[in-house]
Amino acid sequence: MPEVRPESNFQHFVRLKRAGAKGIVVEGDSWFAFPALLRVSLIQHLIKAYGDQATWFQLQSNGDEAREMMCGEQYTEFLNLQHRLRDANVAVDAILFSGGGNDIVGASLLPLLNDYQDGMDYMQCINHTRFEARLAAIKLAYEELAHLRDDYQPQAWIFTHAYDYAVVSGKPVHFLCFAIGPWIKQYMEEEKGIVNNVIQQKIIDHLLSQFDDLHTALEQTHENWCYVRTQGTLTRNDWGDELHPTEEGFAKIAAKFRAALEEKLPGLTSV
Repeated sequence: MPEVRPESNFQHFVRLKRAGAKGIVVEGDSWFAFPALLRVSLIQHLIKAYGDQATWFQLQSNGDEAREMMCGEQYTEFLNLQHRLRDANVAVDAILFSGGGNDIVGASLLPLLNDYQDGMDYMQCINHTRFEARLAAIKLAYEELAHLRDDYQPQAWIFTHAYDYAVVSGKPVHFLCFAIGPWIKQYMEEEKGIVNNVIQQKIIDHLLSQFDDLHTALEQTHENWCYVRTQGTLTRNDWGDELHPTEEGFAKIAAKFRAALEEKLPGLTSV
């Protein structure tokens, strides 16, 4: 959901960029926007690591899908930012984009699964035709991101990631008296009858491995594109809930991003 962002945010970003800071635009989902009251998110770890070496224009929002971010109101907000940056003669250094996870979990997971029948293995539980179509739709969103970058900020590096192998635990996010989620286990069990824990995990691992392939292909296709390989970083204890790392887990993912950012953006160094 797009937010009304104060004009001062844009002016602050432009001022620091002109003063020599690296200009970084952030768009994405809860891996970039996780509430600070609950744990330090990936982006907050990066902001802390770089101090005044970087200025950040943040568009990320919890629950965003890749397909939503590159269409409708959110696309318009991102496009308008590119117009304003170009009109202000501001060349950003990087665009960090996190998207695709919400496109395949929660209710969005249901069309990708078949109803369980006795004797089915994990691959038979996946509706491969629909999953391939979903991946194609996600890829189109990333391609649109590439087109916008090429049109407005061709010098900017795009940094993406493919999350990590989420643990199908049924564990939600707890905030005060509220629970948000879970996003995987209950849908598999209550809607599709997939109750075997091993099969559940193999399904998610397969979907995410295909997501990894998608990101690898995008990196190979587009110039100035860095796929930050975060899969395989987290242990089971690094997951705070079914979809998000703990604060320490986010720090591990941030370390992968720091290595990539510092390789591609000369002069950027963790403090």
